[in-house]
Amino acid sequence: MDARLQGFTLDDYLRCVDLYERVGVDLTLETVVGIGSVCRRQTTDEAVRIIETLWSMGIRLHGFGFKVTGLREAAHLLYSSDSLAWSLNATKRA
Repeated sequence: MDARLQGFTLDDYLRCVDLYERVGVDLTLETVVGIGSVCRRQTTDEAVRIIETLWSMGIRLHGFGFKVTGLREAAHLLYSSDSLAWSLNATKRA
């Protein structure tokens, strides 16, 4: 995963997409694009709207730090996801 999108508002993420386009990177051609800064807001309407918008643009998203509650809202819009909380918990129990 070479491309990542960062922001807080939808406009922030769209500006980030625009920056990639300006330098000739078509994010829809990337295998997967990481989306950051939504893990703490993953169950909010705004975060889901951001993910929906990027998904509707044809960008295959990887959600960093998604928990089960966030996946209930957005799993159908994500190409992949991970959860450090789950990994840490599994490591401590091993």
